Amino acid sequence: MRALLLLPLLALPCMAQLEVFTVQGTAERPVSGLVNLGETTTGEPLQAVIRIRNTSELLATITTLSVSGTGYSLESAPSLPKSILGKFSIDFYVRFQSPTAVSDARGNLRINALTVTFVAAAVAAPSLYLLESDGSRTQRTAGVPSVFPNTERGLRSTRSFVLENPHDAAVRVAAIAVSGDSFAWNELLTGAMDLPPRSSRRLDIVFRPTTSGLKNGALVIDGRSYPLEGIGVEPTPPKPSLSLSEERLLSGKQVRVAVKLDTVSRANASGRLRLEFTASMSGPDDPGVLFPGTNSRAIPFVVREGESVALFSGSKDTVLQTGTTAGTLRLIAEVGGYLSEASYTIDPAPVVAETVTVKRGIEIMEVSIKGYDNSRSADQVSFRFYNREGVEVPPGILTSLVAEKFRAYYETTTVGGMFQMLAVFPASTTTIAIAGAEVEFKNRYGISRTERLSF
Repeated sequence: MRALLLLPLLALPCMAQLEVFTVQGTAERPVSGLVNLGETTTGEPLQAVIRIRNTSELLATITTLSVSGTGYSLESAPSLPKSILGKFSIDFYVRFQSPTAVSDARGNLRINALTVTFVAAAVAAPSLYLLESDGSRTQRTAGVPSVFPNTERGLRSTRSFVLENPHDAAVRVAAIAVSGDSFAWNELLTGAMDLPPRSSRRLDIVFRPTTSGLKNGALVIDGRSYPLEGIGVEPTPPKPSLSLSEERLLSGKQVRVAVKLDTVSRANASGRLRLEFTASMSGPDDPGVLFPGTNSRAIPFVVREGESVALFSGSKDTVLQTGTTAGTLRLIAEVGGYLSEASYTIDPAPVVAETVTVKRGIEIMEVSIKGYDNSRSADQVSFRFYNREGVEVPPGILTSLVAEKFRAYYETTTVGGMFQMLAVFPASTTTIAIAGAEVEFKNRYGISRTERLSF
């Protein structure tokens, strides 16, 4: 008999270890047997946070956790059996949601041997649905956002809702409105709205962001707020194309490059124009192929809303320097995910002597020449001198074979095809009669002669 009486005495502390509370924010309220959830509208949930605390130092175990009653359910409930360490607690939700009007809906929450009764009410109200792109619809509850597709600044997107009366009696919507700077009715709704039994009304809401970023609004129906969200994004700039001021590229020139747009831009964006250069012969690169604006092979530009051409520091084009080496020049414009490119050939050409200066001594002539050979293939230079009457001075043409000198120079130069040479001519008599000179170069691609220099 003593052993039989001992079993119920040991079971009593296990029940005393668990206490039940409702939680609002940080405040706990002990449950005394009846919890009033309040009143809602049909389709809209009511819920309470329920906390079970083990107030003892011993381990407590929940073996039964269930709720009964029409419209009642558990949310975030733990899997059973659930052990709770001493002084620890667990939280879950008791939810009530009814599709029909009810004035006194009762539900029973059972925790092991303990039963807590819940009471709630629901008044008849229309249900709100969001129409999906595939034609299906999703019921919306207050506080849950409806998300609009990302929309370019200045454009619009629309989402459709259905307000449905599922009841056998008419319902009235006393007030309905859309809030938020970026959200508006597609067709203005004003005043109260009466919905006959089993009828519905379509509602179209427009999302029209004027700036980029996250936008918030709400559809408010009789005080119930259904959040609206959408992201305004910057428009994609139009596709770029390249335009040069010259149809044919030559060495030693500066040309103007413009980045044109397919259409007038709705976007503000930043882009970059860059170039790649491949010489047509082996040897050092030509650093003279660049954009003088940045002294490099890349230059930024901006696209402005309302413009059909990109701007380089406020200008509608930029300068491109072609350098002094034959080869292929590739231009690439990048903006807004687009990439446009064009290749241009700089053909090999005869030597260009840009400046020729003569220094005359009594019995010596020095001719200084600055120029470029874009093929780096000069092999011969010739000189002619003239008297004041324009007659060629004996012994006539003076020619020097310079292929090896130029080859050695271009193997190590860092200035592309540019060169500077000095030719010295000792004279057997006075040079006073010499009044003019011409210089002629020959390379693999032809012969070039300077104009006659008078001095």
